[in-house]
Amino acid sequence: MSIEPVDTVARLASGGRLFRPSYTTVHEDGTGLAGILVPQQGPSYALAKRLQRWRGVLAERDGHTVSFNVAPASWTRSVTRNRALASAYRGAHHFDVEVFEPDTCRVLMAALLVHDLHHQPTPRADPETLFSDQAMHGGLWRSAYEPKSALGVAALIGSILPRLAAGQPRPSRC
Repeated sequence: MSIEPVDTVARLASGGRLFRPSYTTVHEDGTGLAGILVPQQGPSYALAKRLQRWRGVLAERDGHTVSFNVAPASWTRSVTRNRALASAYRGAHHFDVEVFEPDTCRVLMAALLVHDLHHQPTPRADPETLFSDQAMHGGLWRSAYEPKSALGVAALIGSILPRLAAGQPRPSRC
């Protein structure tokens, strides 16, 4: 679904808060940094993730086997209990973000863990690739928009569409 004219109008009308581009800084090698933390996750979550990444880099630097795989968004119980988040997940496919079934995520992540435990990693030129190699981001990292700038719109779409298409299963490509 292309919403380019809509996103331009929404970005202008919201003072730049909606539909901000994901990768505003791209390096010469084509890599960039995406801000995928959303305010709903809170500062404790952000700190926990930062500490987890820091420990992963240090452990790998010291020669330990590190399995640090990124899981995709999943229809977990905590998501389905939160109305706003569940609506945003229902609308996510309009932004090319895949939300996986929990059983699919479990199998994917277990397979990646087994792979990591049985394969000796080659030394990394950049320690940050520990977090991007084998990442199962479900499209979040290739999204055109910063998640926090499109989350509200996805939630709005996800809350309206189920009412229009009652009885339809939630979108899934898995």
